[in-house]
Amino acid sequence: MKKFEEDDIQRIINWNKKEASRRKESFGVKIDLLQEIIEKVNQFSNMPNEEERILQQTSSLIGLIVFWQPFNNANKATAMSSAIHFLRSNGYELDLISEGVQDELLQILNDVMYLFEDESQKGVNMVSEFMKQQIRKQ
Repeated sequence: MKKFEEDDIQRIINWNKKEASRRKESFGVKIDLLQEIIEKVNQFSNMPNEEERILQQTSSLIGLIVFWQPFNNANKATAMSSAIHFLRSNGYELDLISEGVQDELLQILNDVMYLFEDESQKGVNMVSEFMKQQIRKQ
């Protein structure tokens, strides 16, 4: 999968709905905002360097979902589920085995969530720096 299609967007929405339900939280999605995020992610789909494409798309997907909060709840969990699926679909994996790495990722996601409203690219860059060290070819 080089690019997200309509069924991929629906899969992301379904993951969020399931996670919100599991947490007994309300479900809601700003579909226009989610589609805008996916459009931004898809802008990288024609990059010639596969590893750079994967890094940019994954970092943008995570960073923008966490920053822009298109769902009422469970944005971080949805961003990570979506990213892991995307990586696997492209033959990559995310190395989150150690607790220290998991804690570092959670801290980055929390930091991204609280950036100022014009700092979405800064959030994507923060995620990208982390992902450079954690994404591996399967």
